[in-house]
Amino acid sequence: MRGLQRAGLVATVAGLVSGCNPVIRTSQVDASLQSDDGGSTEQARPGSQTDVRADTRLTPTDFAAVFSSDSAVSSDSRAFFRDAATADSRPGTDLRPPADVRIVEGPGIVEYVSFSSAGTVVAGQFDIARPAGVLPDDVLILYLGGGGGEPDRNQTGWTRFAWCFETGNQVLQCLDAGGDLNGQAFYRVVSRNEPDGYTLFNARSNHAEAIIVAVRNADPSNPIFSYARQSSDGDGNATIFPSTDGTRGGVLVCAMTHDDPQQLRAPAGMTLVGYRAGHGDAINVLVKELTSDGPTGAIKAFNDNVVSGGNNDLAFSMVVRPRAP
Repeated sequence: MRGLQRAGLVATVAGLVSGCNPVIRTSQVDASLQSDDGGSTEQARPGSQTDVRADTRLTPTDFAAVFSSDSAVSSDSRAFFRDAATADSRPGTDLRPPADVRIVEGPGIVEYVSFSSAGTVVAGQFDIARPAGVLPDDVLILYLGGGGGEPDRNQTGWTRFAWCFETGNQVLQCLDAGGDLNGQAFYRVVSRNEPDGYTLFNARSNHAEAIIVAVRNADPSNPIFSYARQSSDGDGNATIFPSTDGTRGGVLVCAMTHDDPQQLRAPAGMTLVGYRAGHGDAINVLVKELTSDGPTGAIKAFNDNVVSGGNNDLAFSMVVRPRAP
């Protein structure tokens, strides 16, 4: 179990209001329990009320370790948390919290869900599938990149928030336009009538690649917390993702375009979720959950060097904001 605060246990049942299958999560409560680092614990005070809010998943194993022997927690509460911890496997479960459990709003932890990808080696529109398993209010981050022209800046149903264009190799700053290497980032919030896929427009480039990353528990009203861009870092063996402002509970999405079909090796603590190559270029997308506020720091991701090539690339670091309390 991760993310337990010094104050103790708090849990939440996501979906009691939205109608989704509930998931129990831990964060902070009136009681305290053993954390991963083996720190000391306190027992719940008799008669205290357990606040429930979103943070980190509490599994059935976690439940057994925390609640089954805690005499200060009522039997009704134990049954509630036990059922919530296993509700994902029983669709349609309708959980009603007992009197000593109070459901409260709280910040979530943005979680990676899935990705989809597509590309084209000709000018014109192309289709990309909706990532699997998304739910209403999930946030989708689209990274669209390539070379040999500019994919369209306006993509129907998407909000563009970051971009970087180059006019040739070793351009040392991101430009607002350019017919060589390029990358653009967009987002959209999943609706209750979300289509199965999306049409992307590429009228002014002879090729383009796209990756969509789906995340959950982001703030659907204002999902982008920060971003930074880096053009031509000059390192032929790696891509350097620039530092940007981070926030606890958010997720860092790193995306890059390389003028050779290089695939990145995920640095420690990160996951490479998407890679596409086409027409001699490539895009990569990596994710990392953030556990603290403050700068993310520059992150260096090495190429696998299966394909030898130059050192021209561009990189984005983007932080998705967690749902507000």
